[in-house]
Amino acid sequence: MDRIQEDFVLSAKLAREAGFDGVDIKACHGYLVSELLASFTREHSRYGGSFENRSRFLVETARKIKDCVPGMIMTSRISAYDAIPYPYGFGVDKKSWEKEDLTEVKALIKNLLPIGFPLLNVSLGNPHYKPHFGRPYDLPMEGGYIPDEHPLIGVSRLLRITAELQHEFPVLPVVGTGYSWLRHFFPNVGAAIIGTKKAKIIGLGRGALAYPDFAKDLMEKGTLNRRKACTTCSLCSDLLRKGKPAGCVSRDRKAYGIRKNS
Repeated sequence: MDRIQEDFVLSAKLAREAGFDGVDIKACHGYLVSELLASFTREHSRYGGSFENRSRFLVETARKIKDCVPGMIMTSRISAYDAIPYPYGFGVDKKSWEKEDLTEVKALIKNLLPIGFPLLNVSLGNPHYKPHFGRPYDLPMEGGYIPDEHPLIGVSRLLRITAELQHEFPVLPVVGTGYSWLRHFFPNVGAAIIGTKKAKIIGLGRGALAYPDFAKDLMEKGTLNRRKACTTCSLCSDLLRKGKPAGCVSRDRKAYGIRKNS
């Protein structure tokens, strides 16, 4: 683990040399840091058991990047609620995995702020276990499932948890996610969220793959074209799962060799 921390530092150095202004220490969606934050059962490890140990890797890595790559913007995307039953999920109520417990999430953010995090992105869930918590959709990936809740419930959950963290840390710019399912209506909801101080930045993932010029249209026209918006078909996620370059299959059919009526 100590060696892997140095790999993160090296990556930050390479990013600086390549001309990037910042790096994201990904702490969500089942990646290494995310797994360590939920490593309750690793009781005899420096990186497991207690909250201090489980959060050690992220905190120490962030400090090393700050010291070794001065001036580099450093942030993280954190899964505030894994929706995986305790003791295997971070931010989960110990009695019911269907409820979040943000106590440790808030403690983690408090530890990251003095290191110099200028903003923080919030996500939920694990794409390998109940992916609809972090990515509300209409159609699942190949071999996936249709959730027993309406996608708007998932969107609402993302907005609500982000709002709680933004309220807890009003000075910290929190980036909200979960807007792609809203299609061309996401700017309306985003404006309301910003206006009520429930997040300071609105992030777009799948929606940006489908509609890469959405910001330009929004700035110049004040509205979005619904025919260019994300359809939440999960095909972009399916590409990622298969190790292929991500993109929007629905909106860029020619690139994927798909006929118009297929």
